[in-house]
Amino acid sequence: MWITQKGRYQVKGASVFGVVVLLAAPIVWGAGTVEFPVWSKDFQGQVAGKDVRISLERRGSFISGRYCYAPCRTHTRYALSLKGTIDGDDIELEEHDVSRAEMPLTGFWRLRQGQNGLVLDGNWNSADRLQHAEVALKEVKPENDPGLEIHLVADSLPEREASSGCLDIPLVSAIKLYKDGHLLQTLATESQGTCEIYLPDWQDVNFDGRPDLMLVQYLPAGPNIPYQTWLNDGQRFIDAPPGFQEITAPDIDEKYQNIVSFWRGSCCSHGVNVYRWKGDDVMLVEQGSSYMQPLWVKGKAYHCYIVPGYRNGHVSWPVQERNGKLTPLPWDEEICSELDSSEHLLTMIQSATDPGDVRMETLRWKKVVTSGGARWCPEVPFLDGDKITRRVLKQSEYVEALCQKQDPYKEES
Repeated sequence: MWITQKGRYQVKGASVFGVVVLLAAPIVWGAGTVEFPVWSKDFQGQVAGKDVRISLERRGSFISGRYCYAPCRTHTRYALSLKGTIDGDDIELEEHDVSRAEMPLTGFWRLRQGQNGLVLDGNWNSADRLQHAEVALKEVKPENDPGLEIHLVADSLPEREASSGCLDIPLVSAIKLYKDGHLLQTLATESQGTCEIYLPDWQDVNFDGRPDLMLVQYLPAGPNIPYQTWLNDGQRFIDAPPGFQEITAPDIDEKYQNIVSFWRGSCCSHGVNVYRWKGDDVMLVEQGSSYMQPLWVKGKAYHCYIVPGYRNGHVSWPVQERNGKLTPLPWDEEICSELDSSEHLLTMIQSATDPGDVRMETLRWKKVVTSGGARWCPEVPFLDGDKITRRVLKQSEYVEALCQKQDPYKEES
C-alpha cells in the first residue's frame, strides 16, 4: 500500500525483489471491499484578512465541515457549512448559510494543500462570483496527534450525498494505520453510520500520555452509543479491556482521570456512571440515576423529573447544601407536574464544598386516619425553598392515588 504524492485515494503496491510497484486506485480488497483515506482536522487563519476557525472532515474524496469568523460565538459557530471534494492536493467547496431556512449558497472555496496537509491556501468567491478574497489556513494539531494516516476498509465508497433516507452508508470492516506511507497495522472492526461514515477519534482513554483510538460502532435509539477502543501500548494498538469496551458513549475527563458515561434505561430512566482505571481495567466508582424530586410551591405539591449530571470529577445533583441551607429548585413546567404518584420520590442533597458527600432523603409511610378511613400515606421529603419539609399527604385529593390500605413495609418484606 502507498499513497500518491497528491494523495488521490491510494494505490496498491506489490513488492517485487524489494521494488514497490504502484498500481491505480481506489483499491478493491477481496469481494466488494474498498479502502479510502479519512481525517478530521481543525484549521485557523484568515479569509479576506479576517480571522476564522474551520473544522473539516475527509471521507474518501469528499470533504465537509463548518467555519466561523473569530471570535466564534454559539449562534455563529455552526452557521456556515462547507461541502465539496478533494482531488490530490486540490479542494473545492461550496459554502451554505445553514442558519437560514432556505440554506442559501453563499460562496465557493478553492484551496490547495501544502506541507503534507498542514496548510491550506487559496481563494474564496461569493455566490455570484463578483467578490473574491484570499484564504490562508494552518492546521491546529491536537497535543495527542500521533502523526498517523488513517484509511478505512468498507463494502463501498462513501457518497457525497446520502441517498435512500441515509440508509446506504458503507459498512466499515477495518481501520488501516499508515506512517509515511507504510502500513503499520490493520484493526478489524464493524462500524456503520446513519447518514455518513463514523470517523476514528484519537483519545488518551487510560491517561498514559499516548493517543488511543476509538470508533463508534452504530447509533442506537438512545444515548447508549457503543464504541470500539484500542489502546496504544507504545508499539501497537491492542484491544481495550472488556470493562472499558462495555462503556457506552465514554467521555474522557483528563483533568480528573475519569471515564464518564451518560445513559438511558427507558423513557423515564436516565443516569450517569463514573469509571476509573484500576490496574488493567476500569471500575465503577460513582453512579447517579434519575428520580422524582418532590417540590412544595405555594402550598401545592409537585414532583420534578431530575437527571444527575457530572461536574468537577463527581456525579452532580441540583440540590446543594451550603451552611445548612439548600439551593432552591425553581418550578419548571418542562420537568415538573402536580404530584400524582409516590414512585421514585426522593431528595438527593450534595455538599457544595465536598461533592463526594451526598445524602438521600427518602419517602416514609405513616399510618393515619383519612377521609376514607385508616390508611398508610406517604410522608414526603419536599424541597421547600431552601430547606426540607416533610409532609404526610393524607388530604382527600391524595388518598386514592397515593395512600394504601395495607402496610407497605410488610409488602416489601
